[in-house]
Amino acid sequence: MKEQVIIDQEKCIGCGLCVKDCASRVIIMEDKKACISSQACIKCGHCIAICPVNAFEITDLDADEIKDLSGLDIQLAPDKLHNVFRSMRTIRSFTNQAIPKEVITSIIDAGRYSSTSTNQQGVRYIVVQNDINLIEDMILGRLETFKKISTFVSKVRKLKYDLSKYDLSRGFVFRNAPLLLIAVSSHEVDGALASRNMELMSRAHGLGGLHCGIFTIIGNRTKKVKQELGLSKKEKFVACLALGYPAVKYQRTVPRRQAIVDWR
Repeated sequence: MKEQVIIDQEKCIGCGLCVKDCASRVIIMEDKKACISSQACIKCGHCIAICPVNAFEITDLDADEIKDLSGLDIQLAPDKLHNVFRSMRTIRSFTNQAIPKEVITSIIDAGRYSSTSTNQQGVRYIVVQNDINLIEDMILGRLETFKKISTFVSKVRKLKYDLSKYDLSRGFVFRNAPLLLIAVSSHEVDGALASRNMELMSRAHGLGGLHCGIFTIIGNRTKKVKQELGLSKKEKFVACLALGYPAVKYQRTVPRRQAIVDWR
């Protein structure tokens, strides 16, 4: 079996930090040097990150991506970060300005660095620009059916969502956004974490957007949509971000309900 994790024994100083921090428990100490006892590694990279002498290599990952933290500005001021969260609003009105490819790539890269269960990194991304109308028409077709049913049912019982009052024309689902970024995964939490990272990075690039829950609900129940976007049987749409440059500007934050906290 090809080795996945390699330790440069010349560099290793036997500090043992990697052994204590290894989530897979595959690093042991032998003759005062760190050694790999098994290749059952989840490749989380903690050994690379913690080693004081940079003695580790994971062969199938790109070493050029490694950055020395001492040279990075990673300090976040809590009050400023809190203000970012407070100021974030769902955007439903966009300009016609095109989104550069490098910006899209940067946003996806933020998703790539999100946490995943057992470091599976099992989230993939679909970028939709040219086929937005095609995808929206598929969703609207299903919504029209639901609208007819709900209009009838609403006469005899109160519904949580009443579609009868909505105009289900193009723009209802994606709000005429110029870009859709869809997170696809078999693990919902992983995809949700990636989409949150992407949302934050999109705001850093001056974009706004909305989470299209209608798309994920209907898309996962519509074989035609899944086939059009190339999903396997095990995959599902976890999140869909409709993004663009905002055509509106909000002037202030808004209040929220108080957090319900159970202190124990």
